[in-house]
Amino acid sequence: MLENYCKVINIEALTMSEITLKQILPAAMQFSTELADNIEKLTALGVEAIAQKAVLEDVSKLITAAYNAEQKLSESQLAVKNEPDLQREADLCYSGVFAAMQELRTYCDRLETLMPKRLWPFPTYGDLLLYV
Repeated sequence: MLENYCKVINIEALTMSEITLKQILPAAMQFSTELADNIEKLTALGVEAIAQKAVLEDVSKLITAAYNAEQKLSESQLAVKNEPDLQREADLCYSGVFAAMQELRTYCDRLETLMPKRLWPFPTYGDLLLYV
């Protein structure tokens, strides 16, 4: 059972890392670029764009936090991979990998709430709840 637990956590962590790096972060970066362009255009017209600047700042911080959390997740996976004792490996899966997954998820969930639906690469929680 410990071996199965470790395998499942590893598969989920690998999947989460790939989704974060290949889908969520690129979409969030595209959104931040669009916001920056919008702010630049509005500023050129003499408009303050206070809300856009605040959202851009939030998105930028979340991109950095999500990237750092993904790196932490990858590091915790390496620590587990090199552990010869199965019980210790399972403990590391829970205390390291699973904890890092939870942290990463908080940043990605927050990005989902800030990004426009057209850029978010997955069905939203609302889509799943209301339309499935």
